Amino acid sequence: MTAEPHAAAADHESRYVGVLVARPAEEVYAYAADPVNLPAWAAGLAAGVVQEGGRWFADSPMGRVELRFAPANAFGVLDHDVVEPDGRTTSNPLRVVPAPGGSETLARIVEECGR
Repeated sequence: MTAEPHAAAADHESRYVGVLVARPAEEVYAYAADPVNLPAWAAGLAAGVVQEGGRWFADSPMGRVELRFAPANAFGVLDHDVVEPDGRTTSNPLRVVPAPGGSETLARIVEECGR
């Protein structure tokens, strides 16, 4: 995973989005960690996810992108990078945590502030 520093923190805003799922965290993690399932839970990002030479690729609105995933872990970490055709990399923090009645999936969304 790579981290790209922002040009200026004041130019960006972060918010967190959570989705409650009535399934055990381990089950949600296992489903979301399988790259083939990415189009089901990130429908606007990718379709046609394929593995080639040990690397994952998908068709997206930005063109063909490479997907790089955090290694399998017991902590619910599903961080992934999206490498666009021009080489720009966007890091996407994502977690699955236990919650009453199932689990919660948490994502950090970074947006540029009005320019």
